[in-house]
Amino acid sequence: MPEGCEVAMMRDYLYYKIKNTKLEKIDSLCTKYKLDLTLPQKILDINSKGKFLYMTLEKSYILFTFGLTGYLSFSKTNHSRAKFTIRKKGKLYCLYLNDEINYGSITMTDDKKVLDKKINSLSRDLLKDNYTTNDISQSINEFINKREKNKEVKIVEFLMNQEKNKSLGCGIGNYMVCELLYRSKISPHRKMSELSDNDVVQLTNQIKYLFKLAFYRNNNSYMEHYKNFIDKYDQMIINNKFRMYRSDTNISNDVFKYLCYGREKDNNGNKIMKDKIVKGRTTYWSPYVQN
Repeated sequence: MPEGCEVAMMRDYLYYKIKNTKLEKIDSLCTKYKLDLTLPQKILDINSKGKFLYMTLEKSYILFTFGLTGYLSFSKTNHSRAKFTIRKKGKLYCLYLNDEINYGSITMTDDKKVLDKKINSLSRDLLKDNYTTNDISQSINEFINKREKNKEVKIVEFLMNQEKNKSLGCGIGNYMVCELLYRSKISPHRKMSELSDNDVVQLTNQIKYLFKLAFYRNNNSYMEHYKNFIDKYDQMIINNKFRMYRSDTNISNDVFKYLCYGREKDNNGNKIMKDKIVKGRTTYWSPYVQN
């Protein structure tokens, strides 16, 4: 984490808090970052695509990736890596990049081509963009037909790739891929060439459902950083301050909970396996449910 849903919530939170404020100063709080930008500048917009977030200033752009543990907050921690001093209505506030493992990144540029290159390198945003089962099927077929060896790629590897022409879309990380495959009853070891039409239908439906559920009804530890904002988020949508993502998908009153990720057994007592398929990640799955 954070994954696409968490970064989208972070974007909306920051948009609400700092859009049209003035960025006065940036300080590096660790040796990793050498931060140099002509300031002050007005913050014109904040946006995200998948797990990538960026700020548009008057003359510059700030690009963020968050690795496994990064997030932006007005609370300083022992793992704060950078400080952004912001002026809002005559008062100064400090926004921090907190990142315990420090795998995240900050890129500052005056060249919009740098931003565009990053955005264009990413596949569709699975929370925000519109797509159909046919679109997902087409992405899979194009990937399989591009190279013979792609037929042997495991579905979990394909889903976790964020790049255009190499994935279904961007925003899927480790917890989401485990939950998607479990609920779709697809083994993470399944090869791309072994996916059936029904698998693609199930996968598409679960992607739409889980992304919306994990965004609007998610109480995981990462979303706790924005709890006060989330508590009034539904009313903001009603008041047209934010748009409703995935309006084509009904989540009713469901609440997002892990059915397999991080668990020893599922709700039916089936054993959950922990396999190392993707480098640096543990994939949770149940051979009793998934095949």
